[in-house]
Amino acid sequence: MSELSIRPFEDCEHQYAALAQVESELFPDHPVTADTLRYDDHALDTTKFVLQRHMACLPQGDVVGHAVYHHMESLFHPQRFWLWIAVRPAWQRRGIGTALYNTALKDLQKHSARWLHTSARETMPHAVHYLQQRGFRETMRSWESHLDVQGFDPRPFQASKGRMQNEGVVFTTQAQEKTCRSTWLQELYELHTTLLGDVPFTAPYTPPSLDTFAQHNVYNPEALPDAYFIAKHNDRYIGESVLFRSQAQPESLYQGLTAVRREYRGRGIAVALKLATIDYAQCHGYKLIKTWNATVNTAMLSINDKLGFVRQPAWIELRLELPEEQ
Repeated sequence: MSELSIRPFEDCEHQYAALAQVESELFPDHPVTADTLRYDDHALDTTKFVLQRHMACLPQGDVVGHAVYHHMESLFHPQRFWLWIAVRPAWQRRGIGTALYNTALKDLQKHSARWLHTSARETMPHAVHYLQQRGFRETMRSWESHLDVQGFDPRPFQASKGRMQNEGVVFTTQAQEKTCRSTWLQELYELHTTLLGDVPFTAPYTPPSLDTFAQHNVYNPEALPDAYFIAKHNDRYIGESVLFRSQAQPESLYQGLTAVRREYRGRGIAVALKLATIDYAQCHGYKLIKTWNATVNTAMLSINDKLGFVRQPAWIELRLELPEEQ
């Protein structure tokens, strides 16, 4: 398209609003706000990590697509990047995605990039095919799952609560711990990063910094301190299950990590934590909880199935290995 121009992103309200429009049109069941995108960008420490966006613009300035690449702190390698390209549905199949991809790839070569990671929904086979044509290969799939909150019946699971109490396991929240434990942040960070080490990833795990953890789980405007549930045993943090609100979909919640330390697994603690999040959602009038789990994470998928989560189309993670510079 001769009238199209690819421009570097400008950190301003107008362009973040344009990004949000592109993403929300492409995935209307997962809309985002400009504020959410801006916060996520600013939460990445760009003195240590690379973050670059480009916009595909028409002559009158309308944004029809964008590309972003950045380091991944939890899978960090200086030559490893996440790459994401999005084009508004009405403007697809016109070469816009290719123009954005070529621009990003040229940039990434300046950073000596070796591995590019991305994802595509299985309901978008044209996107998967596009990536495969360029050498991307599938590395993992994750089920998206939804729970109808108001339709959930907690009665069949009541016995698990009593069993936890008998075993000395108690449940609290980030909000409660802040008021009574001076070391809560450091201890919660240690728990979270330990648990993340057992999550299926497509590259070696590197723990994020304490500041990054706090930016995403404490100061994030979508964080819910009273919905960050923590399991304790002998006053030690042993498990967590976390909910985030959606600024763009106030009736929905996103479920973050649910996990338990290895030595405490198999006791029903993860189920009890998930029940606490569902109870929170019911009491606060939410309609839907959305979560994602790798297809190889059979233990958590089994728990979700037991609780009534319904699987949606999967997300496919893909990786491109670029040739090493000679």
